[in-house]
Formats: sequence, structure tokens, C-alpha cells
Amino acid sequence: MDDWDAYFWPGSDVLRNIPGFTTNQELRRFEYAATRQRSEELALKAIPGHFDTAHYREIHRYLFQDVYEWAGEYRTVEFSKGSSAFAPLKTPAHTLETWGEKILADLATENHLKGLKKAAFVERLTHHYGELNFWHPMREGNGRATKEFLYQLAKQAGYELEFQRVGAKTWNTAAERQASGDDPRLALDVFNKITTPSRAIAFRDEHILDAVKQFPELQGAADALAAAKGKSDAEYDADTARLFLAKVQAQLLERLSTGDIIQPRAAGSPAPEPGDAYIRNGP
Repeated sequence: MDDWDAYFWPGSDVLRNIPGFTTNQELRRFEYAATRQRSEELALKAIPGHFDTAHYREIHRYLFQDVYEWAGEYRTVEFSKGSSAFAPLKTPAHTLETWGEKILADLATENHLKGLKKAAFVERLTHHYGELNFWHPMREGNGRATKEFLYQLAKQAGYELEFQRVGAKTWNTAAERQASGDDPRLALDVFNKITTPSRAIAFRDEHILDAVKQFPELQGAADALAAAKGKSDAEYDADTARLFLAKVQAQLLERLSTGDIIQPRAAGSPAPEPGDAYIRNGP
């Protein structure tokens, strides 16, 4: 029995798994539920690490610890999917492990993408996603491990990756086209859509005072909201005021989501018109 067969129950196409499921339908259902639960745990408490191969492997191990005994271990077989061929186990220059070391060392030389404006961040993140997808170090679960890895990477760089904003089909198509070289622009479009500055998320989801405490650079947005509130209280009835404030907040969020910073009003200057913003580009 070769290494490929060793991954499966004898005489079947079902991967060996800890619960002992013998059909792919049962295994997929359990795997999805188990890894989703582990992913929710990671959202509350990320795995510490240095975004190196050990960090990546530990993320995979944590996600799949309930499903596969080999969770967190490198695959021992060559692997391809559709038209995409992944990193070979060994070449004259690299092993599967050293491929990963090189890919993640390249990421480290870019300071793990810290301090970049959104357009540059998305461009470099898309590139490094393609490299990680090529590496494909595990027998199963590379996509989910890579998403968790990049989510944590983005968060420490000041961005959130909102994967729920694209469907699985769009994500998979983008990954396949990037890997094959047919249309790498689709992956760039996907990452642009799902990438939002963390301060914009705070502005959207938290009370404005709490958001400013967390991100002082939101003070300009808070000033604009305050100006809008003053105008609505003075000029509109309650229903019109709610609609007006919602429109202003949406406009401000749109600007923040591009990576812009709304500058606070200078001392002694007239109050800005509601929704008006003195904007500079920022990381």
C-alpha cells in the first residue's frame, strides 16, 4: 500500500478519520461542523505565532484536531486539483517544508504587510495567498487553514477579512484562476471586496465613543456624525432625522472602508457640513 492509499479506509475513497465515518457525506458534515466550531474559538483567542511554518501547521492542527490524526502534519503525497498542480514534495532546490519556509520568509521581509494602505495591502495579500495556495502543504484542509492564517495576519496589520462577503463558488473560482494563471485579477477583486480596515468595522459595529477609544483616528468621523446630529435635531422631524443620520453614517463608512481617514475639525474652525470630510489617505 503506497502513501496515497494510506490516507483512505481500505477499499474506499473516504479519508481515514477520528470519528470513524465511512461515507464522504457523513465525513463532510462532521468536518464542517467541527472546523467551524474550532474557527469560532480562534476568533475569540487566536493562536500565537510568528506567521512561519510552525504557526501555519499549528492553525491546521487546531482546526482539524477532531477530524484527522494527521492534522498539522505535512502531506506525504504529490497533489493536484483540476488544472492546478501544487508544490512537489521534493525538487533539487526544495522540499515541501523548505517551500513553505521560503514563502513565509518572503512574507516576513514585507513586515507581514503592516503599515500598508488598503490598495497595496490587498495587492500583496493576494500575491501571498497565491503562494500559500501553491504550497498546499496538507493532505486536506489547506483552504480553511490558509483563511485562518490570513485572517490573523490581516488583523495584526489593521484589517479584517470578511470572508462571508463572497460565496464559496466565487472564492474557489478565484483561487483556481489565480493558480492556473488564467485570470489572477479575480482573486484581487475578491480580496478587495472582503478586506476592510479594522477601524471601519469598529465605526460600523460599535458605539462611536467606544470606536474612537479603540481607534483615535476616528475622531474626524465622530465630529462629522455630531455635526449631522446637530443639523437633524434643528431642522428635521424624527423620521427624517433618522434617515438623514443613516445616510451620513453610510457615506462615512464607505469612505472609511476604502482606507481613508476623516480628519478631525481643527480647533476654532467652523463645524463641517454633515457628512463633509477632510480626508487623507491612511493605512
